[in-house]
Amino acid sequence: MESPPTSSLTFRSPGGTVIPQPDEWADCLIQVPVPSDRLSEVRVTRQGVGLEVSARRVGDHLMVVGEWPRSGTGHYAVEAIAGDDSWRSLVTVEPRKITSRAYSAMMVELQSRLPSAVAIGLQRGGALTGVEILTPEESTVEAELLRLRRAALGARARIGLVQGLPLVAEDPHSQFVTDEVWVDRQRVRRLQPQGLVAALARPYNLDEHQQLLRVPDVRVEHSLDVYENRLLHLYWQQVNGRLRRVITALESGANRDALEEAQGLLARVTRARRQAGFLDEVRLPSHITANVTMVLLKRPAYRALFEGYLELHRAAAVRIEDPALDAPLDNLPHLYQL
Repeated sequence: MESPPTSSLTFRSPGGTVIPQPDEWADCLIQVPVPSDRLSEVRVTRQGVGLEVSARRVGDHLMVVGEWPRSGTGHYAVEAIAGDDSWRSLVTVEPRKITSRAYSAMMVELQSRLPSAVAIGLQRGGALTGVEILTPEESTVEAELLRLRRAALGARARIGLVQGLPLVAEDPHSQFVTDEVWVDRQRVRRLQPQGLVAALARPYNLDEHQQLLRVPDVRVEHSLDVYENRLLHLYWQQVNGRLRRVITALESGANRDALEEAQGLLARVTRARRQAGFLDEVRLPSHITANVTMVLLKRPAYRALFEGYLELHRAAAVRIEDPALDAPLDNLPHLYQL
């Protein structure tokens, strides 16, 4: 008796019981939904490698099956072809000794966290000086919270926004800014030659005695609206905005500890911003830059916050590229050693 037709590939244990997917390091059968008289047309591959195909009686049914070999954990592309008909399936072999959640966490650590930790350690030691570490295409909420924690609280000997903004507020950097204000000629205090030329060229600026009516008076004053302070203002605003997005993402989840930490960080950076009232006079930069100035290098608080700004925009994303990562995953210890 032929096996009843199906619309897709079916996996069965050697005894014929239907199973959802192959088990780790266990044999199984791949049932191809064609009658046994088409056996000669059938070809079954796994990861592009042909499998042995035969007609086998399972219970009262005669079916065409491909013999799945014992395989380790990983994803496998399975394809069956019979004449003009074809079936494709992506099979996942899960580990039996650990849970799927633990296995996924291990793979994330292997492919992202572990190489990143090694690369960051090397960079701190000077081995990767001048190498740009690219921003990751994808970022988990936990990874984003870690970056924002380092931005707010600092790391090791480097202070963060919480400590740095109040320190900068004690003596913020300022520069002399020259401005020209048109005043009556009797009130002018500092008239530059080019200002006199501009006054003479200005239409209707002479009285009946051919005397100037108004002239540009040069005013010089301290301004806090300088590049270094604009960079700090931008840095704070980015951390503040990203913390709010993280809090929104965590509010719908079950990680209450992370949510409380993010809310605490937001409160602390907000308090630090209030202490840095000089930023109220500072505009945001028209475009994002990371130019190095002597103030950012020589003044410790500015330097620490500048380093934090660069780190926030240079979040490490390091991935292993090795054929051993391709499915099937046969040699996990080799990858850790790599």
